This record gives sequence, structure tokens and C-alpha cells, in this order.
Amino acid sequence: MRKAIVVLSGPTASGKSALADSLLTEYPFSLLNGDAFQVYKEIGRITSMPTNLEGSFLYNFLSPDTPFSIADYQCLGRKSLHEIWEQGRIPLVVGGSGLYLRSLLFDYDFQSEHKIDISDLEKLDNAELYRRLREIDPEDAKKIHPNNRVRVLRALTIFRERGINKSEILKLQKQDFLYPTLFLFLDIDHELLKKRIQERTNLIFEENFLNAFKNIYERYPQNSPAFRAIGIKELKEYYEGIISLDQLKDLINIHTNQYVKRQRTFFRHQFPHLITVHDLPEIKEKIDEFFLE
Repeated sequence: MRKAIVVLSGPTASGKSALADSLLTEYPFSLLNGDAFQVYKEIGRITSMPTNLEGSFLYNFLSPDTPFSIADYQCLGRKSLHEIWEQGRIPLVVGGSGLYLRSLLFDYDFQSEHKIDISDLEKLDNAELYRRLREIDPEDAKKIHPNNRVRVLRALTIFRERGINKSEILKLQKQDFLYPTLFLFLDIDHELLKKRIQERTNLIFEENFLNAFKNIYERYPQNSPAFRAIGIKELKEYYEGIISLDQLKDLINIHTNQYVKRQRTFFRHQFPHLITVHDLPEIKEKIDEFFLE
């Protein structure tokens, strides 16, 4: 069997995980996580992980307070690809974290990351960090929300380490997949997706979730990496009695819809070989065509 990869991506709440479960029954796939938060244990209900994780890779294995960078994902993800191929199976990479997928599939270079002192940057507020990013890399700044402190800091760190900005580095790197790859992007009607986001938010809060999750929330520092996930980061104000349950749900829906908009923009610009699909029959058709080539 040739070394090939199938990627099933798409916006949050588009139904990727459920479709992946269906594909596992028909193809010799092994799941490889492509979502930044599904690596974490104890928050699977919020991140909507696939239900069939038997023989899967990089799901549900880290404590919520454990840092996990894109470079970490690239290293473990590529090891997982080779392990899956050695088993005579095909990696099915499922997730919507665009930078993670780029690091796995493209010639994405992390040399010298985290080797310099950025303590002076870490002391700055979000507005000043973003102002500096606009100065050194206006192209990348357009893709990042001003309050996404992690990504802004990463971009500034790359510039300080390498002497050129991230946009210039990406232009220098090859834009071809490292291995034969079928990259499918699940495209859902805008209004239908908004409805699904609301339904998913409502589902999260069934069965006394808030009280159960409070025990998890109180066991780990509030700045734990896993708690940056949409659906968790909004909980602090609710637990402190600042907002009501209805306000909490509204906030999660708003943030999720904003994130979906950023996802669509990112994938459209960063994955030139992307193939848009809409349902399971179309996905299976594209997979069959790919492996008959």
C-alpha cells in the first residue's frame, strides 16, 4: 500500500467526527487527530471527539494543564503517520485546526523554536503585542484576532528567532504536500451550521454538565492550555456568578461562529489543493477516486 493520507477537515460543528466514524467501517483507516484540543483528556464532551477511538492516534492523552505546541504535534503526528503505514493502514486525519494540519502535511519548519528569551514580550498587553505584529508582519496580522495572544506571541517569537516574519517563511517553504494527500473540506450551509452550533451548545449542557465539569475546572489552573477551548474559557464568568446560563450559551455560540468564520478564511488561503465536499456519499466518491489513481 502506498504512503497516502486522507484528511477530513471543515469548520467546527460541521459533523466531521460523525462522518469519520462512518468511514472507519468501510475503509482501512486509522484515525489521527487534527484538532488542537482533542489531545486533552476530560474535555471530550466539549470538543466533540469521534466516538470510535480504538486504534486511534493523538486523542485524549494529555492532562488539561500540559502545554502542547504545534511543533510537538508535528513531531508526534509524523511518527503516527509512519506507524499507521507500518500497520498496513491509511491515516484518516480529522480536525479543523489549520496550523496543526499545515505542520503535519507541509514542509513546515520549526527550527530553533522556543530557544530565545521572550519574557519582555510576555509582559506586554494584547493590544501592544498586536501592534508590534502589524509592524513586522501585516499580512499575518490580518489572519489573527488581536486577542489571540498565543498566536500573536508565536508570530513575534518566530520573527525574533529567524530574522524574517512568518509570512515570508511560508512563501519560502514548499506548498506541496509531503505525501500523496486527499484533502477534503466539509462545506456546510451557513444557516445550517449556525443551527448545528446552537444544538451542540445545548447538548453540552444537558445532564448536569456544569456541576460535573466544575470539579475538573477547579482541579487545574485556570490558565491551563485545555481551558482555552471555546466552551470552557467562557465558564469562568458563569462560575463566578457574573453571567447567567442563557448568557453563557449565547457567548459560546457567538465565539464559535466567529471561529468558524476564521476557519473558512484560513483554509481557503492556506490549502491550495483543498476539495470541497458536502455529504458522506460525496466523501466516499472522492476517496474511491483518489485510491484508483
